[in-house]
Amino acid sequence: MTTLIENQVLLSSQKALINQIYSLTISIGMLLIIAILITASLLIMLVGDIYIAQYQQFMILMRALGYANWQIQSYAFGAVAIFSFLA
Repeated sequence: MTTLIENQVLLSSQKALINQIYSLTISIGMLLIIAILITASLLIMLVGDIYIAQYQQFMILMRALGYANWQIQSYAFGAVAIFSFLA
């Protein structure tokens, strides 16, 4: 009779341990996903800043020549937008 009671105690402690491991795994997974999202967004912003810095003089010149903002955006980002939609 004592073995049944001991087995029940062990099963409940194993269940509690599995629940702790499960919650720890979920927490680590969420932190990993958040870190990847933050890294990806920072990388996208960095690449955007580098791209805009390369075409800054071009955009200023086009604005000085009287082009509209939508025309400048289509000339500067048109090819990049097409390739980004394809990828």
